[in-house]
Amino acid sequence: MLQGGPADKAGLQTGDVVEQLNDIPISTFGDLVGNLLDFAPEDRVVLKIRRGEQVLDVPVVLGNWRDLNVNQGNQRPTPLMPRFNER
Repeated sequence: MLQGGPADKAGLQTGDVVEQLNDIPISTFGDLVGNLLDFAPEDRVVLKIRRGEQVLDVPVVLGNWRDLNVNQGNQRPTPLMPRFNER
């Protein structure tokens, strides 16, 4: 997760399990990416996540990857593969 990126600003944490995007069930990374393509930068969505025993609704303002400057300082992009509901 990039420091200062949309997920970071929304308070998402490594290990959060994405269960829904708005009211759309998410069970795979492809589900998440495919559904995010229906939105534009600056759109507001709500992710339902599981963090340990808690289920949280987290509002996220979507960004545009082109706006992220990862070449400043020592910050490097790292892959964040969200986990999904494995029921």
